[in-house]
Amino acid sequence: MMASFGMPGRVPDSEDEALRDAAAGENSSSALQKRWCSGMKRNSEMIVQELSAEKDSEVTFDEVVTARKERSQQYKRKQMRFLLLPGSRELNFWRASMVVVVLLAVVLAPLEMAFSYSRTISSLTWLYRLIDILFILDMIITFNVATTSHGRLETKRKTLAMNYARTWLVPDFFINFPWDLVLQGPGKTRKIAKILKLPKVFRVTRLLRAAGEEAHYFGTAANICGILLMGHYLSCIWVMLLIDCTIELDAQQLCPDMLTAYLQGLSVGLATLGGSDGWMRFILPVENEANSVNSVNFEWPAQYGALTDLTAALSCLMGFVLLGMLFSNLAHAMDRRHSHTRLFHARVANLQAAANQHQIPKELYSRIKRHYYYVWSCGSDTSKAILADATLSLDLRRELAYCFYGDILKQVPFLEMVDKHFLQQLCEFVEIEIFAAQDRIICAGDVGTELYFVAVGEVEVVLPQPKHEKGPVIKILHEGSFFGELGLLFPDSKHKVDVYGATAGWLLVVPRGTLETLCTEELLETFRFVALERIRKPGWVDQADVSIRSTGSTSQESGSDLEGIPTWDLKGYPVVGA
Repeated sequence: MMASFGMPGRVPDSEDEALRDAAAGENSSSALQKRWCSGMKRNSEMIVQELSAEKDSEVTFDEVVTARKERSQQYKRKQMRFLLLPGSRELNFWRASMVVVVLLAVVLAPLEMAFSYSRTISSLTWLYRLIDILFILDMIITFNVATTSHGRLETKRKTLAMNYARTWLVPDFFINFPWDLVLQGPGKTRKIAKILKLPKVFRVTRLLRAAGEEAHYFGTAANICGILLMGHYLSCIWVMLLIDCTIELDAQQLCPDMLTAYLQGLSVGLATLGGSDGWMRFILPVENEANSVNSVNFEWPAQYGALTDLTAALSCLMGFVLLGMLFSNLAHAMDRRHSHTRLFHARVANLQAAANQHQIPKELYSRIKRHYYYVWSCGSDTSKAILADATLSLDLRRELAYCFYGDILKQVPFLEMVDKHFLQQLCEFVEIEIFAAQDRIICAGDVGTELYFVAVGEVEVVLPQPKHEKGPVIKILHEGSFFGELGLLFPDSKHKVDVYGATAGWLLVVPRGTLETLCTEELLETFRFVALERIRKPGWVDQADVSIRSTGSTSQESGSDLEGIPTWDLKGYPVVGA
């Protein structure tokens, strides 16, 4: 699996024994360091070399993980200097402002296209240009908004730009570019001018995207507003097709009143959506009152009836589709859109019911609700459900588990270059544990039977205190680190420290039996070496020594607390019987 880990059980040459005995205390730590350095990528090796050059003592595994995390955070801080972070005050203000702008745009865009002859609409040209500028500015800002994926903050500008380019960049450019200003010339007809304004109508997609980001807050009301918005669009489409007025005719009061025409179009649009022939109400009165003051100058040739019939037929067809979508959306809204979001709402509803029945402290209630939201945003319970599907073959389950957890396990420095097949087998038995900030993950006194890998977030190793109070923090473990390793070194030993969540995050939990079954002896020794490293570390040692004594694993023939633990020769090989 990992040949660089060495050969367990190898007895060194006799000429090394004297040197080993003389330098055991001095060099065992450096040999220990050499062991867990195997299998690392070049970046991690460079960090080890830099740390070794900066300090006189040996470099520990936790120092490498911490240094790598600090370097990653420094890189992120440089990238975040000009980025808007999710949940920040500036981004929330901009998004709230854009919701208002989008609502204004989706109402005004079809009105501008349909009632271009109206002096009232023409007087709002400055507002249309301001909306155009704000939408273009929103596109630029989108390139500078960090995103959250699976509980992690994505700050790489190249990744953010590629994600935007693959999704909404081209549609946004087509919709927001001022085609009517660039392409409209003095000789263009009114019909072409209306067509050039058509892309702005699709700014409604920006509203749908904003609604999709907060989908769990929307229900039936959003669907009703959607059908009314579609009626507004159809009303303006009917006016655009059937009324051919100019500003000059409107000045002579030969064009219909804007409000009257709009309300007629709205009623016809809603009727058409329902499959009715109510569109005739919009045409027949015009024919009967052709000579009245309020009549419309259609300037239609004889074949206008075919075009209106075709428009009505297409509107009815679109209406059937929209009504089907509406009923489907209503059902989804009642069912909370899909199973994952429905489960989130069910959990919150159960929590509210429990709070009504029992006296749950407000602070605890808020923590649980935030935890449910974090689980919903990560989608961790969804991955659990997929992997539990009995219809998946063993190979598919392993490939899928590796896709979920493989990169996370590779955050551990000495697992960066490990064989893929081994990681697939290990990922198959991985369990996810979600934690919130200040959640106690491990309690002192519990038997350690599992190894915990920090996938997202940070955890604090804390000295236990009486009355279950939180004690002083010994160490903060970052992504790529692990804890619970003393269970591999001393089976059935009890935890002597508490572990709390420093931030919200999640862990990959692997049973000790799985590690002992799948891992080679070399890899198990590497985990044990990290455990010994932590035992020897000042501050961690005091508690770990108590753990060692309590397990009865120490040798009875010697007074040394660490007797019975293997030592290493100068080449980094464990010595049997030392």
